[in-house]
Amino acid sequence: MASEDEIFEFDCPECGHHIKGEVSKCPKCGFLWPRTADSCPACGHVRQKRLVESVNGQLQELIKGPKPIRDDRQRFYSELLYVAQQRNYNLHWASHKYREKFGVWPKGLYEKTVFPSPATLNWIKAKNLAFAKSRRSF
Repeated sequence: MASEDEIFEFDCPECGHHIKGEVSKCPKCGFLWPRTADSCPACGHVRQKRLVESVNGQLQELIKGPKPIRDDRQRFYSELLYVAQQRNYNLHWASHKYREKFGVWPKGLYEKTVFPSPATLNWIKAKNLAFAKSRRSF
């Protein structure tokens, strides 16, 4: 167990998460161990590497899910354009919603409208509800 002066705590200036951990010290001389070093700069003690155990079996690839292909993205964007047109939204609304879902702007996609699928309408409804709940004051 580390003593109180060997523990650090701070809030990340970029994301605001609270970070807590132990200071890494050389087991031989007690010098603060640089994060990227394999040996102590003060006494030369070499850090022991942790061994990784291997177990017999078969590796399987973890798949997040099928990556949407260009046709799926085009259809989604076209459905958003239809909704924007029907609700008299600015057509850039569709671009922003597309970016919200895929993380990129709809570059190189055609600006044609297609009647939206129930899945797209449900996605829009869920995003609108989440936005409304975030704006609600208590």
